This record gives sequence, structure tokens and C-alpha cells, in this order.
Amino acid sequence: MSKIFKRGASQIPQGLKQKVQRLLHKGAAGDVRAIREKSIAVTSGKGGVGKTITAVNLAVYYARKGCRTALIDLDPLSDVAALLDLVEAESAVAEAAVDPQKAQLESLVSPVFKNLDLVFPSPKLKKVQRSILLDRIYREFPGELSGSYELLIFDLPAGSDFEENLVFLPFMKTILLVTNPEPTAHAAAGAYIKRAFEVYQGLTIHIWHNRFSPDSRHEFDPKDIVGNYNRNVARELRIDDRSAARLRDLAAVPEDPALNLLRGNPGADENVLRFLLDTLMFMHEQRIASLAAATISNRTFELIRHFVNRHRTIDDTEEYLEEIGRYLRILLEQHLRGEAPSKETAGRAAAAAAAEVFTPREKNAFRAFLGGLNSDPLRQRIIRAMDLLEAKLDRLEEKSSPFAAGTAIVPDKAVDREISALLVAVNQVGRSNPLMASQGGLLLFYFSLYKLFQSRTVTGLIHSLVPAKKNSKGRVVRDRHSQIRNLVEGDPEYKSRYLKLLKTLHPVVSRQIANIVKTFDLSGLLLRDGNGTIIRSAYVKLLTNFLHDTLYSGLSVVVGFPFRQAAWAFQEGAERALQTLKRS
Repeated sequence: MSKIFKRGASQIPQGLKQKVQRLLHKGAAGDVRAIREKSIAVTSGKGGVGKTITAVNLAVYYARKGCRTALIDLDPLSDVAALLDLVEAESAVAEAAVDPQKAQLESLVSPVFKNLDLVFPSPKLKKVQRSILLDRIYREFPGELSGSYELLIFDLPAGSDFEENLVFLPFMKTILLVTNPEPTAHAAAGAYIKRAFEVYQGLTIHIWHNRFSPDSRHEFDPKDIVGNYNRNVARELRIDDRSAARLRDLAAVPEDPALNLLRGNPGADENVLRFLLDTLMFMHEQRIASLAAATISNRTFELIRHFVNRHRTIDDTEEYLEEIGRYLRILLEQHLRGEAPSKETAGRAAAAAAAEVFTPREKNAFRAFLGGLNSDPLRQRIIRAMDLLEAKLDRLEEKSSPFAAGTAIVPDKAVDREISALLVAVNQVGRSNPLMASQGGLLLFYFSLYKLFQSRTVTGLIHSLVPAKKNSKGRVVRDRHSQIRNLVEGDPEYKSRYLKLLKTLHPVVSRQIANIVKTFDLSGLLLRDGNGTIIRSAYVKLLTNFLHDTLYSGLSVVVGFPFRQAAWAFQEGAERALQTLKRS
């Protein structure tokens, strides 16, 4: 560790460089090295990209796995204690946070729940004080930290200031740089990477793509941080190939509004709209696949499926074809960086990029395909239903209402009419398309919930299971800390109440489904097994998953959601981060 700084890092104060070297040297065979081997830094080039939420979720995830975890809050602009709903923790450590030079470690630790402690809760420290914390963590506290915890997650301040952020990097085994797929976030991430590599040698940075979407319109590659950064800076400021080779993509976690703290506390009425919309998006994708089968090869369709599903309006066929070509060229660039979806699809992307344009035969096939998309009545019905639901969700979000018991859906005749007509159309298509019939069965289930939640009594039953407490102003608010604790530790009493609610709601939902089936003659959309028997257990599972997602939405916690895409992606990234700690 003696050659951690690059020769060109002359802009770093010599005294601070010596302190870092001294602390690392002192701990080379002792406690500093021990805690370094189990330390993960979560950082970002700018604020607002989800850095702190990522750090908190990693800590919660590892604690839930049984690892004794410390979440160390070094960001003066974040409030981890508030995010975890630990209001009492802030007041308990207020004096210690003001004077970190005198406080002992135990007074700077706030237990969150089993296996998770928050260290330096909401310190709001000035730059010089964080320099003091560096000294205290690695000179006075390393033995205690090493003996008490198996993992340490550091929430570093945003930006590339040395004393605020970069000074901690040599003490980290793994560095996670959080960013979003948008130009300003990539510009800030690129600047951070450039500065970090200018200061340190032998550094590896792992990229955590948050709120990720593979949308690649206008030649913006959502994973190409280096390319997007280099295109907008002077040549001397660009990240060179050797530095770029030390970057590793670790995670790509998609946006999930139902799990986003910034979206407030969505209730059953909002969540059922999201479940309906998710189902419609999958139906749209399946319909596109069905129409593609007659004109487009499976290999080509796998490449463009996401693009066509996201960009569903086709106003100008020729312009749309050009955009698909640009999209395929971006896939080739990803392949050249080792990020292609698969070897099988890479060849097709390479051919499209090399040719720059489609062959006449390919163009004709795509024109026929796009024409079929625009003229298909079922697809147009699906799109109209999606547009209505998105507009309704936008109106709900604009209200920004708090999590209130008894909220009911305001009836919307346009939504009712469009989804009812769509169910009838899907029922007809489903007679010859089993996959579309099963998706129609899901749509029928969530539409039944949607109708049911127009009753304040029903939504009141669900929201009554959300724990509440009084805040400092005496108002009753959601007890988010209790819910997060329950996700990690479990609560037998809560589980009993949850099962009671499930038993109460299941027959009510079943009757609602039966009424809609009878009204619109939709028996073909009931979920059945190979013998034609209705799979009642499937409806119980669907209701169970919906209730779980609804009760825990809005916590900004992605663990404990086994059926959410964001939760799957987060878990994969968290496990990869663990693996980086095990590498030499």
C-alpha cells in the first residue's frame, strides 16, 4: 500500500497524503487492513442519483442475510437516520455529532435492528471534521469496528472533492459509483472517475446503474459512462482506455416507483394501477412478438423487443427504422466492451452496425412489421389502456397525498370502458393463443381489484395493517421503521394479522372476479390447469403478493420484494458486491 498515490497527485495536500499513508502502513498487518477487507464505499459524482438509498438497501440486504453490518454515514447532505425512520437516533447522538473528537464509538452508534447499526447518524460534519473522522475511524476505532462487524457500508459525500470523498477510497476494498442513465449524471460520474484515477493507482471502480433503463434513443448509451463523458469534454480531460479498463459494471437496477421514497407512500389504489400497467406492458410485448413472428426473425426481434415496447408510437416508418438502426449500433458498441446481451445476438448487431443501414430485404421486412403494429386492433386497444392508466397515475402523483387509511379509487369511466373492451378482445384472441389468455387472466385479476378498491371499506381494511405512530407535531404518520424492521426480522403478531386480512379479502376478490366474468362472458380468462380446473391457489398467491407489495411500498427498501424486477436486479448486484470482497 506504500505506492497508493500517483506521482501526478501534486494537488493533494502533502500532510493529508502522509496521514493516509501512515494510517494504511500502521494497519497493513492489523485492524485497518482487517476492516478494509470488508468495507464497501457507496459514492457518486453528483447528488440525487440514489446513492444513499443504495447504501441503505445494501446494509439492510446484508443484515437480512445474517451479516453483522455497520452503515457508516459520512454524507453531510444525506440523512440516513431519517430514511430509516430513526428520529430518536438523531437526538440521541446530537451532542456526539457536534464534537466527534470527544465522543466514544459506542455513543456514535445507533442500533437499527438485528445485525444492523448506524454509525455517525446524520453527523452534518464540516470538511475538517470529516478529516478528523478519518483519523478516528482508522487510528482509534479499527479494533472495535473489526471485532463488531462483518461488513462496513460507507455512504460517502457526493462529488470528487479529495477531503470530502476521495481520501477514504484507499481504505475501501470495493468502490461502488452510483449513477443514472441521463447525461448530467454520466458527466458527473465521468468527472469522478477521471479525478479518482488521477490521484490513485491500481484503483478499480464498480458502476451501480440506478433507475436504469436500456432505452437508447438519440445515440445515448445508458451504460457507456466513459463514452458519454468523453464526447463532451476537451481531449486532455478525457478518460483514457487504460483507466476505462478498470471500470466494472456491477448492477443495473430499474426504476420502481412503488419502492421510491420520493414518490411518497402509495396506497392500494395507486399500486393496483401500477400492477395493471405492468400487466399491459407485458401483454404489449407479447403482442409485438406475435406480430413479429410473420416477418422478423426471432434473433432480430430479441434485439429490438425492448426498443419497440418502449417506443410504441410509430408516426414515421422511415424515421423509426433509422432509430432502430442507431439502437443496434449501440448494442454492438456494448458487445465490443463485453456487455452484449449474448453471443448469439451480438452477430446480428455487428452486421447492422457494419452496414450502417438495413439491407433492402430487411427494410421491407421491418416496414411490413411496423405496418402490422400500427394496424393491429388489439395492440391499439392495449396502447389506449396504457395511456389512460399512465395519465391516471400522473394525476395521483400530482396530488402527493400522504399514506391515509381508507383512500379509495375515484371511478374513471374511460378506464373501466377501455379495459373491459380489452378483456373481451383478449378473451377472443386467447382461444388460439394460450400465452395471451394467461396474461388476460392476470389483467382480469388486477381489474377486479381495481373495481373492488373503489370501496373505501375495502381499502380501509388494507391500510389498517400499516403501523402508525405520532410524529413530533402530534400527527399520526406511517411507522416506516417498524415496517423495515419487520422485513428484516419478521413479526409473528403482524404475520397473524396479515393472514387474517388475506382470509377476509380472498372470498371478496373471488366474488368480484366472478361478477366481471359473468358480465362480459370472460370464462376463457380464468386461470386453469391442464384439466380445465380453476387454479384457486394461483389467485391466493396473486393476492398475497399484491398485499405485500402494497403494504411495504414507499419505504425505499427493495429487499423483501421477491416478485419485483428492481428487487431481483438489486439482489444480483448486492451478491456481486459481496464477491468483490472475496477477491484478492
